[in-house]
Amino acid sequence: MRVLLSLVIWVFAPVLAKSGCSFPAPAKGFTHSKYEGKWFEVGKVQTGGGAFFERNCVCTELGITISNSPNYGDGIADNDCRDKTVDGKWTNATGTLTGEDQAAPGRWLEKVGPSFAPAVNYTVISLGDDYAVEYDCGTSFGVTNYCIHVMSRTRTMDPQLFSSLMQQAEEMGLNPQNLPVTMTKQDGC
Repeated sequence: MRVLLSLVIWVFAPVLAKSGCSFPAPAKGFTHSKYEGKWFEVGKVQTGGGAFFERNCVCTELGITISNSPNYGDGIADNDCRDKTVDGKWTNATGTLTGEDQAAPGRWLEKVGPSFAPAVNYTVISLGDDYAVEYDCGTSFGVTNYCIHVMSRTRTMDPQLFSSLMQQAEEMGLNPQNLPVTMTKQDGC
């Protein structure tokens, strides 16, 4: 029995370790005021589970509010998008952000959906005046789902900046499954 268990661990440990979440450092110089407000998703990388809500989204917008209530750094990530077309019905998923460490602002636990749904790690890995990159990841029942969202203060972004931000995320090892980048339709929104 011990030999069989050892064999199973030896065979599957690399797969399980590779499939876990990363815990990157938040963006240098992160501040709540710089991250708050309205963002437009320009592109993303998502696993199937991570893309469940956004599978039919176009015109994706995020509204970030940090209230510091009841605790430091608590806030809301309000994700709105149109269903399938620029004239489609608006859909929404609101995440509550909690558990931010004052010594390392920019990393939270995000909770979306019913109370029994597990929270995911939510980290702003890059932040400028007009761009942000957010990485979220969670593991449930041995399955890891992750997303990398590249956002802009406007509906468009310089393609070179977008490529540079995605390359940074890739170099951080945040896309271990080598999933393709999906551009978010923002034209005509």
